[in-house]
Amino acid sequence: MSRLFAAGDVRSRRATASFLVVSMLSVAAFATVARTASAATDHAPPIEIVMDRSGSMDDQDGSGSGSRTKIEGAKVALLSFLRESDADTEIGLRAYPAGNGGCDSGRLRVAIAPPNSEALQALSADIRSLTADGDTPTAEALTAAAADLERKGDGGTIILVSDGESTCEDPCEAARDISSSSMIDIQAITVGFRISDEGKKELQCIADALGGKYVDVDDNDQLRQTIDDVSSPRLELGPLRYDRTTLADSAKGVTVTTTVANVGGQPATNASVGLRFDRNGGAVTRPLVRLGNLEPGAPPREVSWTFRPGALAGETLSTSNYMVKFSVVLRAANVRSDSVLHGTTMVNQVPALADAGPLLKERGRRLAIVGDSYSAGEGAGSYTEPTAEEAKRGQSEAVRKCHRSPKTYLIARTATPIGHLRACSGAVTQDVVGPPEALQQRLPAQTAQLKDLVAKDRIDAVVMTVGGNDDDFGSVARSCLMALSGCNDTIYTTWWGGFAFNPKSAISRSEFEQKTIRNDIVTRNIADTYRYLNRQLNAPAAVRARGGVAPIIVLGYPQITPLSARSCGSMLSLLSADEMRFLTSFVAGVDNQLESAVRDARKGVGDDEPVPVYYVPDTETSFLPEHTLCDQTPYARNLMSFGFPRTDEKLAIVKTTLDVLGLAATKTPVSALRVIADAGDAKKALASGAQEMAHPNASGYLAETNTVLRWSASKAGLAANADLKTVPASAGPRNEIPISPISISGGSSTGLTLQAGQWYSLQGGDGFAPGAPVQLEVHSTPTLLTTATADASGRVPDTPVRIPSGLKPGAHELVLVGVDPAGERHTATLAFRVPGFPLPIGLAVALALGLLVLLLLAGAAVAGWVGRRKRRPADGDSPGA
Repeated sequence: MSRLFAAGDVRSRRATASFLVVSMLSVAAFATVARTASAATDHAPPIEIVMDRSGSMDDQDGSGSGSRTKIEGAKVALLSFLRESDADTEIGLRAYPAGNGGCDSGRLRVAIAPPNSEALQALSADIRSLTADGDTPTAEALTAAAADLERKGDGGTIILVSDGESTCEDPCEAARDISSSSMIDIQAITVGFRISDEGKKELQCIADALGGKYVDVDDNDQLRQTIDDVSSPRLELGPLRYDRTTLADSAKGVTVTTTVANVGGQPATNASVGLRFDRNGGAVTRPLVRLGNLEPGAPPREVSWTFRPGALAGETLSTSNYMVKFSVVLRAANVRSDSVLHGTTMVNQVPALADAGPLLKERGRRLAIVGDSYSAGEGAGSYTEPTAEEAKRGQSEAVRKCHRSPKTYLIARTATPIGHLRACSGAVTQDVVGPPEALQQRLPAQTAQLKDLVAKDRIDAVVMTVGGNDDDFGSVARSCLMALSGCNDTIYTTWWGGFAFNPKSAISRSEFEQKTIRNDIVTRNIADTYRYLNRQLNAPAAVRARGGVAPIIVLGYPQITPLSARSCGSMLSLLSADEMRFLTSFVAGVDNQLESAVRDARKGVGDDEPVPVYYVPDTETSFLPEHTLCDQTPYARNLMSFGFPRTDEKLAIVKTTLDVLGLAATKTPVSALRVIADAGDAKKALASGAQEMAHPNASGYLAETNTVLRWSASKAGLAANADLKTVPASAGPRNEIPISPISISGGSSTGLTLQAGQWYSLQGGDGFAPGAPVQLEVHSTPTLLTTATADASGRVPDTPVRIPSGLKPGAHELVLVGVDPAGERHTATLAFRVPGFPLPIGLAVALALGLLVLLLLAGAAVAGWVGRRKRRPADGDSPGA
């Protein structure tokens, strides 16, 4: 992403919330339960999540962190649940109470519907926005959820998450009423979160009444085996068949199969068989299979379940596996003792390339990594030096600024040559796409570098992140971490020396979001980047050489702050609760933009070819819930992660640096740069860390590596690999139109016609502070294109700039935005027009045809009127005279 500020050794802990995540992941396993005869189902049953958001959910979650709340752990669990849900499983969300008191049934925040990408975005956004407040009307919410499922007209599962006793009607009675009166099969999985004994009884009763499963996060041994006397019918379970090892988040999952038979002398009535887990396992959406009456001597019936264990949150990155223990329990109404078989499977959390899905396993050693700092390895250290060839071309300084690290994601695990890492810190989409070679400055465009790699090394896949800098995330993060006012209200867009801001560059949050994450032009620029890369990666000759099309894999930016605001001592309290919420929301907005751009590029509408590009949403939660900037073992650089020997020295250095910031903020740009240049070594060390702040550290990139490899073996990864085989080769790079330089002289210029999607060389704009950054934007909707640095004369030197292809025909402006030597806002503008129809061609043609039809109808009406006038008898004439 953009340039900002490094974490110590990782010492992870297993928190109570870890179990909740794994439980819910396993709940999200398959809703399919393979059964024989008429008991089989044709599709996964719908699910309604019923979430307790009462005030007590704001209490600590018992993880030992001293600050994490229950509702935060629940949010992470629900988000992971959504990511792993079956594509055909309909999902809804009800949160209760609706207000802050009373006995209401809560609010159905998202109606039960299939989890398509738009519905998942809406559901995820609702989950992120949940807050804790009010009473606990569990019975009322449970009854309402059952009614929601009944309106669907099919059976379903209620997943109820609560941390306390009901404060209204008896939920146990409500569950019994549902069981006896409902016309459909409704089951309930209940999760108790550090709950009292009375609350535990309520949830257990609900699960029992509705034939489901109760999970207690505080109980390591949930399974209790009761030995009863054997009655006349005798039930027998056949040997369990299942995989003893599996990969976390694998699409295949673990299928447990057994047989059920009555080997006694009497019928067994109302028999059922269920799958249960201990605290490291979880549940499946239909853990209980109802068998009806089992006749003695009848052939054994086969029953199977499939569950998909997730990565165990809170584990150290060196922990390669964990155990899942489960039991299959068979019972009947007239059999006094249950038949129980136990099983154990080993879950591998740290996959090797051999464990990956075919999308990466078959291509993993021929990767190219492109994009911005979140791909270059910013924050991981051990940055590469320029090669002899780069030094010969005078690119040493530019290469060092890229901060390329061999510790970035996938490099070590896949043995990818470091020369295939072409990402660069600070890159925007136009740095990836690049101008024609005649305009290249410093480093070649990443598409040009990819072209060379494809020709020399047969690149089989591209992995990337880009778009964060187009959304100016650097200004967001610096404003949140270093500025004087809250970034949830104000964003500072001009910075000097890495961390000194210009107070006069402030714009409102809403204005900033309109020009970034809510800007369709930025989304189009990102989609265009995928198209440009595809033309090099999958040109006809490249496809013939490798024998197929290569994928472009786009990673979501990880959330670096907690989903629920809490104390953040590792950032010296520079992050307020509102700022944390805004950062979380903004990163989610960037990720939503990436996902939309991927969908657009995949479509191949009009002149745009379909691009084999695939989005990995799993990386969004790679650092959650226990490794954010605010945690003891962060996976991202925070203020306390600089390598000074003692905490008191760190605090002193940070305090002194903040004093420098305050001083610099009151100075002119030139004076501010001088203040920073004259700072002591300690302050310079912190200043140099500004570029690394809020980026992943080495552990963070390792966590992303594990996530990406697991994703490739998931259902989404397998689907991407299948889709890849349907995408045709690209026609290859298009001929670039020769370009001319354009100049802004003085404060403004006018009169040019510029083509959307084409490159130009821009220079001029006198009066900027020498050495200060100047943003190049296109208006009418302000959109950041790139950032230049004013030269010694206060002008912007020749800078390549691409007019966005999504810019509509009509009047626009190129705007240079910076400050003058006195620190005042200074701009220069160039008015231009984009030729073409201001309306879409189809709409313009339709309007023209409509107007033509109206004219024809009007002409016909006039002709008819004239004809009637001619046939009318003259005054005084008699008919026929």
